[in-house]
Amino acid sequence: MKVYLDLILIINFFYDFILLIAVGLINKRIINIKKITIGSFIGSLSILLLFYDINNLLIFIYKLILSFIMIIISYPK
Repeated sequence: MKVYLDLILIINFFYDFILLIAVGLINKRIINIKKITIGSFIGSLSILLLFYDINNLLIFIYKLILSFIMIIISYPK
């Protein structure tokens, strides 16, 4: 079975992008596409940890921290 890493990153990027836009619309925030794109890119990098042999607790903590970073970058206030 082949795993295409570029497709996984692109699909995860678009999911993060749509999720950040939906959060902005639900919270009635001003949406800056540039900031949301940067936040989505950072969020898509978290998928790279699935290919490393790391403890599940460390992966969870890393993903939690990246989620906070995504929100801080996308919605600074």
